[in-house]
Amino acid sequence: MQQKLNELRAQLDAINSELAALLEKRFEITDEIGALKRDNSAPVRDRARELAILEQVTAQLADKDKAEDVGTVFEAVFAASRRRQEKING
Repeated sequence: MQQKLNELRAQLDAINSELAALLEKRFEITDEIGALKRDNSAPVRDRARELAILEQVTAQLADKDKAEDVGTVFEAVFAASRRRQEKING
């Protein structure tokens, strides 16, 4: 059991590294968006855009039973992006 557990955890470690890199890249882009919003006096939150993203990503799932959990993760990412943009907007 321990060997299989270690193998599965190694797979998770690799995925976590990929996720961290992708999130870092995503935040760089949302920071740029935040600056554009600041410069154009646009609101930080665009709930319609968030809902469209949620619909898009959950539609792509092969296992629809994971849609709620994927949605929860994306809501957390949206919240972090908004916090970053609010800091940019002062």
